[in-house]
Amino acid sequence: LAGLPGGDQAALAQARLLWHTYFANYWDTDANPPGGDSYPLPDGGGDKYYDDNAWVGLNLIEVFRATGDQKALADAARVFDFVASGWDTDPHHPAPGGVFWTAAANVNPTRDRNTVSTAPAAELALYLYGFTGEPRYLDWARRLFGWVEQTMKDPADGLYWDHIALDGTIEKTKWSYNQGAMIGAAALFFRYTSDYGYLHRGQEIARASVAYYGANDRLWAQDPAFNAVYFRNLQLLELTTGDPADRAYLPLLADYGERAWTQGRDPATGLFTFGRPGPALLANQGAAVQLYALPAVNQQGVAAFADDALAPVWARGDAPVAAGLAARTWLWGPGPDGGGAWEQFDEGLNGRRLVQYFDKTRMEVNDVNGDRASAYFVTQGLLAEDMILGRVQVGVNRFTPAAPAAIPFGDADDMQGPTYASLHGLLAAPAATPGQPVAQAVARNGTTSPADPRGVTCAAVVAETQHCVASVFWDYLNSSGTVYTAGGYGQGPLFAPLFYATGLPLTEAYWTELKVAGRPQPVLVQAFERRILTYIPANPAGWQVEMGNVGRHYYQWRYGHELPAPVAVTPPPVASRP
Repeated sequence: LAGLPGGDQAALAQARLLWHTYFANYWDTDANPPGGDSYPLPDGGGDKYYDDNAWVGLNLIEVFRATGDQKALADAARVFDFVASGWDTDPHHPAPGGVFWTAAANVNPTRDRNTVSTAPAAELALYLYGFTGEPRYLDWARRLFGWVEQTMKDPADGLYWDHIALDGTIEKTKWSYNQGAMIGAAALFFRYTSDYGYLHRGQEIARASVAYYGANDRLWAQDPAFNAVYFRNLQLLELTTGDPADRAYLPLLADYGERAWTQGRDPATGLFTFGRPGPALLANQGAAVQLYALPAVNQQGVAAFADDALAPVWARGDAPVAAGLAARTWLWGPGPDGGGAWEQFDEGLNGRRLVQYFDKTRMEVNDVNGDRASAYFVTQGLLAEDMILGRVQVGVNRFTPAAPAAIPFGDADDMQGPTYASLHGLLAAPAATPGQPVAQAVARNGTTSPADPRGVTCAAVVAETQHCVASVFWDYLNSSGTVYTAGGYGQGPLFAPLFYATGLPLTEAYWTELKVAGRPQPVLVQAFERRILTYIPANPAGWQVEMGNVGRHYYQWRYGHELPAPVAVTPPPVASRP
């Protein structure tokens, strides 16, 4: 509820209350390891269920994402340590591994190891890896996910059975929340590791499960809370990939919600029974809240960014564009392209930093435990410089060699226009003087020749790199317009500080002919440390100067495959304008 448009601070306060109540009344610190009981400790406690603790841990991740409260993240890690202690370590058991259902042998005499205690644990481990970068969480996630995949998967349709007993008997019911947890884990693997194998597996499970539960009234027969878990993980996959094909679950969700409203709800009380006899269960009301919130929540604004600190950086320049309040091109892109990932960085947490790619750039958090109030908590990579020089930055002062990027600045199939590699030999070219026409062209092979300046001149020489910024780019970098800050939409400088987004100029500006939208046309190109700026005289005002797709190009160059499609972020409402 706290993620609904406009927010719901009362719901968030209630979530905090429930979080603190849980640890005050259910968390057994005398146990080894400590874990959550099924009933309040003052009332005698109860058995410790590993699956219930995993759900609590996932909820604490949501509290952390909503508030940025590091204590919630630390508590989620405490819960995971307990869940991980339920891993079966006896190599003599059939299909050794998996997490037991409960810690109490008298409740679970057959010592079942369940999909529902193992798959959500994998999700929790992945979130912890995503937010802390600690490799042990990724190792655990692979172990947990792999056991379910090997042991509990029905080879006939790729969906998952419920549990296996110590005598090797498998209970083959296919509960919806088990499919959902594995879909969510696969999506998070892709979000945090860019591993397409997991992505494709998650999409397979999603397609197979939608077909399975969409037939023979199977979805209605499932527990409503199980279905809430199922659908929220289908949405997680959709938001992670941005692939329209991953929205195939929406008609099933809409039909289920409509049936619950018309056939499973008491109109006199407003309470949901989901067609089941007996009293209206509290758990079913919680399921209903989640099921109706899913299509209503601005999940893309909440979940799209790998770290909450990235959202306001994007919003300042691009929320006005997304809201239709500014007629200009994107500074970053319509939203992040896929999930965040941890890339090698010597000075970062455990030797890595959190990154997230956009069409135009890559945002970075070099130290996730650093000062979040700092204007430089979120930075950008030296992507253009790396592709021109042929290197990958892996530390403040350490780089690994790579071939310069032979990726064109225009259309991907442009075989004539220059590439990043074309500029390699021009880094030391002398600067023009202010007022001098920009009258040099560059060819794909890096050679230069005279060109029509088309009214463009050298505007200012930057002392640090001794290169002159072309007048059209200088005007753009010093322009003002509609921006978004915490106070709402208003007017302000587009770039503050001046070179925050682009970095310093690396080359002079050069004319060339690029294939753009399938048509060759004259384009002015200038390389900066972080970006490529282009000027297309034939474009309408607001679109003449553009940021090149440096984030997309770099990802292709470094990883050898296309960056996922951007997840469009819904901008803050226009009503927030002061």
